[in-house]
Amino acid sequence: MRISIACLLVLTACDHVGETAINSGPQPDLWTADQAVTPPPPSDLLGFGLLVTDPGPSQPGMLKSLSYQVQVRPCQSSACVDFFTFDASCAMTLQVNNATTSATARAEDCAAFKQWMTRDALLAGLAQGGIPCPENGPTDESFEVDLSNGTTAKRKTEQCPGEPWDSARACIAELRRRYF
Repeated sequence: MRISIACLLVLTACDHVGETAINSGPQPDLWTADQAVTPPPPSDLLGFGLLVTDPGPSQPGMLKSLSYQVQVRPCQSSACVDFFTFDASCAMTLQVNNATTSATARAEDCAAFKQWMTRDALLAGLAQGGIPCPENGPTDESFEVDLSNGTTAKRKTEQCPGEPWDSARACIAELRRRYF
């Protein structure tokens, strides 16, 4: 049974305040013995249910830019596609219905986002090439990550379920919710 990222967030938040609604399993320690008895607050970022999950190896200092686009309804116009961009300075743009807005992520949000968007699992998934879920039909969705070493990883993902796509979408959705 798959637990949605939003559900995982609720469970994690409940665990942090001592109210476990459902047994969500063991959680990693949020502090070490030499720190204060009270655990530090979770990163301000990203209620994406990823707060206590290690993204694994990543290259956050290497992120130059990220572009994401997803078709939100069928038509041949750019008004049917949402575009999200993020760059190394933490500047973001979101284009919805051909209207563009801009924002800058707070430092802690920026750092966490860079960590998740440059994690090895996502970059490897983007580098595999091809369309991973052709059975999903022609719903366009794509990710492109440019790194400062000149590497570009991009892929049409066609809204495929599973990792690393679910976490990447959740990160983008959370920044979109917070800033736009």
